[in-house]
Amino acid sequence: MVSPTIFGAIGGAIILIAYLAELFEHVSPENKHFLLANVIGSAFLFYYAFLLDNIVFMVTNGVWILGSAYELWKTQK
Repeated sequence: MVSPTIFGAIGGAIILIAYLAELFEHVSPENKHFLLANVIGSAFLFYYAFLLDNIVFMVTNGVWILGSAYELWKTQK
């Protein structure tokens, strides 16, 4: 079985890389790759929180997934 920490590390790294790319103006917050990275990274973190039975972290990342997915959907229109 894969350690839950792997899912947390991958999710955190994806979101951190996306955030740093936005911070240093390599992508805009409306960029579809930035938004997709947030959806994927938050999904990893959501699963990590699920494995740890951490409801607060699950809610936080669930909202992050929904918000990023909604913004990503808007860019596809």
